[in-house]
Amino acid sequence: MRIWRQRKALLLVGIMCLAVAASGTACSGEARVPAPEGFSVKDGRVFRNGTALECEVYPVPDGIENGITFWSVVGSEMSDAVKAEETGVLFFGPEGALAEFLPLDSESEYQDLIWSPDGGRFILATGGDRPDVTFTLYGEGMKKGKEFSGLRGAIEWADPLRFVYTRIDDVREGAVAHGRSFWFRFSVVLYDAPADLETVLKEATDTQNFILISVSDDDVSILEKSVKSVKDWSDEDKIFDREISVPIPAAG
Repeated sequence: MRIWRQRKALLLVGIMCLAVAASGTACSGEARVPAPEGFSVKDGRVFRNGTALECEVYPVPDGIENGITFWSVVGSEMSDAVKAEETGVLFFGPEGALAEFLPLDSESEYQDLIWSPDGGRFILATGGDRPDVTFTLYGEGMKKGKEFSGLRGAIEWADPLRFVYTRIDDVREGAVAHGRSFWFRFSVVLYDAPADLETVLKEATDTQNFILISVSDDDVSILEKSVKSVKDWSDEDKIFDREISVPIPAAG
């Protein structure tokens, strides 16, 4: 219960701070950028030609065996040992050698990386300081797939092929949040990667928003935020919260 309260608080803070939102767009596969030379991981640190870099090293979750053991984010802003075109996400194999590379415009773009349960796919979350982010799906062989506009931290895999996330649908007109003259419409959506199919589990209405809390084997926990009248979005005291549960549709 304590974890849920903490996560709920973070989500609510994020929602109140949102400034802009973008629509999700399809994205065709792109040519992979060759991995830069000279990078390696040793004793939990990233090195470039013998120079240790001040960057976080993330371990791949236990139970995933996909040839990747660690990943890290490096950029020219953090070290003179990194060139601008080498800024991005580095993936390292079991022996610490660099295996794959995904370029970024800036290391500050990186927000999170969420592996599927079997490690065959992952979602890269990118954005700035705002809670709205872009979720980019990468499939087998790190092939870039679709991009989705969503709420930071509100995404979770349901199984190795499908994930659930909070989608930013649109700006909600006429509402005020901490001095801002807008609000957002949030829906909770299930995406099936092989079928390239979205299933809306709970869709925003004029008086309702829905935000993902967590995913279990059988259902999805969702935070419903609602008002009695559209004009009540402008008054935080008139916005009501409750937790609901929605069954996960059968695969296929």
